Order: sequence, then structure tokens, then C-alpha cells
Amino acid sequence: MYEDVTERVLDREMQWLDFGYGVDAIGREIEKLLIDDLIVEVANMKEKDLLKPKQPMSAFFMFRNEQRAESKSGWEVIEEWNNMTEKQKKPYEKIAKQSMEKYLEEMEAYKQRKEEESANPKKEEDEMMKIHKQEALELLKKKEKRKENR
Repeated sequence: MYEDVTERVLDREMQWLDFGYGVDAIGREIEKLLIDDLIVEVANMKEKDLLKPKQPMSAFFMFRNEQRAESKSGWEVIEEWNNMTEKQKKPYEKIAKQSMEKYLEEMEAYKQRKEEESANPKKEEDEMMKIHKQEALELLKKKEKRKENR
């Protein structure tokens, strides 16, 4: 009787072990798929344009940054902002408006540069070729001078 029970327990344990190997295999396969998806996602990511102007802060964020120096919590700052009168908010809104105007001007100049660059890619390539040719000529001249000096 005990042998029969022992055999059944061992059979169940073996089934769980076999199942465990399957789970490990499935886990490794899922991990490979996730890594492949991540690689594709990273490859398709746009490169951040460092020349693009940053959006300005809103009046509230300017106020929040000022209050952060006083070590107030986020909720305290929000409550204080909501309880402020229009007159109290006006200086922050004025600075925010000026920042937005400056940003819009910078953005317009940025867009114009981008349009010019996309309209004249051949011109840019030609400029680079000229620079490379000049550098190559300078290197040749240096080599010739070295040969003459020997």
C-alpha cells in the first residue's frame, strides 16, 4: 500500500518537474520576444533634436519652482495657487507670457532653418565635400613638405 502511494507521489512530482521545464522554456521564449520588441522600438525611436527650443514653463510652474525653495509639498503649492487672487498671479502670468512669446519666435526661426535644410540637402552635401577636399589637399601639402624636408 505504501509503495503505491509513494509511486503516485513520485509520478505527480515528476509531472510538476516536467511542467517546470516547460515553464522555463516558455519564459525564455517570452524574454527573447520582449528583447526583440525592445530592439525594434529603440531602433525606431526618433533622435532628439537638441537645437529645438524648449517649451516655456506656465505661470503655475514658475510659482511652483519658487515655492519649492521653501520646501513646501506639491499639494500645499497647488492649494496656495488656487487660493491666490488674479492680482497675485499676474507677475507669474506676465513672465510666462513673455517666455511664450520668446519661445514662439525661436520656434519660428527653428522651423525656417529646418525647411531650408530640407530644401537644400544637396547644398549641404556640397559644402561638406568642399570641406573634405580642402582637408585632403592640406594633408597632401603637409606630406609633400615633409618629403622635401627629408
